[in-house]
Amino acid sequence: MSKNKNLRKSIFKLVSITFLLSISFILFTIIQAFPANAQTNPDYQKKGQEENIEETKIGIGDEVTIIVKGYDDFSKTVKVDNNGRLQYLPMIFLDAEGLTPSQLKSKIEYTIQPYISSPEVDISVKKVESIAKIGDMLNIIVKGYEDYSQTVEIQKDGRINYLNFGEIQVGGLKTSEIKKIIEDKLKKVIPNPEVTISTNPEDYILKPGDLVSLNVIDNPKYDYRSKIGKNGKIIHPILGELKVSGKTASMIREQVVELLKPYIVNPNVNVSFEKEVAIAEEVKELEEKKEAPKLEEKEFLINYGDLLSMIVKDHNEYNFDMVVQPDGRISHPLLGEFQAYGFTKSQIAQNIALKL
Repeated sequence: MSKNKNLRKSIFKLVSITFLLSISFILFTIIQAFPANAQTNPDYQKKGQEENIEETKIGIGDEVTIIVKGYDDFSKTVKVDNNGRLQYLPMIFLDAEGLTPSQLKSKIEYTIQPYISSPEVDISVKKVESIAKIGDMLNIIVKGYEDYSQTVEIQKDGRINYLNFGEIQVGGLKTSEIKKIIEDKLKKVIPNPEVTISTNPEDYILKPGDLVSLNVIDNPKYDYRSKIGKNGKIIHPILGELKVSGKTASMIREQVVELLKPYIVNPNVNVSFEKEVAIAEEVKELEEKKEAPKLEEKEFLINYGDLLSMIVKDHNEYNFDMVVQPDGRISHPLLGEFQAYGFTKSQIAQNIALKL
């Protein structure tokens, strides 16, 4: 009897504890969902506003530092490219533009879960904004409008000459200020233009006359090198006509990767380029090298006392050695005298040929 009584007490105690825990959990959930004075407490509202302000959105060109606690190989600092993406791991690109740091944190944690169990990620963002200086190459990228994208040099007076908009004063301005000026100009011809301003040499915008090289890793038959035509295009033997003018190398890379997907699984493409100015200088150097021997021959002038050997093919009777006399002439027994001093050998040969 005593045992049954103790058993009933134990069961009652267990049920009571379970009930109290359930009530506590429900109350805790309600409190979390509707914090006290949430609607009327100005401090709470102010705190929420401050958190929204702190969560600034990530933009193109920003430097993002990713720290994965305990995993240095997964921690790195990367730059958001002109397409709004960042390369986090080899062959892994993540869309970052427009996200808050906390949103990017969640995306990265989800991405690396196959490699790390319960990863802890911290994100910090550095807004990098440069000041335009004389001599800088300014890359103006207009999203969706390649014909309005251009790389221009800041002249000695601090101005740039941008398409048909004429000269624009940009020297000493921040890139954000230049962005606003360009967007205001473009609003006359483009609805809601989205402009990115960069001074990074990697963001150079290719134009007609530049030389572009495509290198497809492990698939050399798709490699291609061509000068960009006046229409802003190149013609790839397999992929066909490609519009590349008005794009950066990274943009062209993405374009080619998409076109190669029907032919190659996970294509890996490198894009490089040479500016038209650099090409012109190389061509000039090559021409100078080719012409150098000719110039040396033309500049070699006959002097007094030089010995000239005349050889006429198939006519040995005209073959004769002649010495340039003090009066500057040479004398041939069959053809007579010729002026030699101050002339080149080729010029003398032409004069002699007239008498043959």
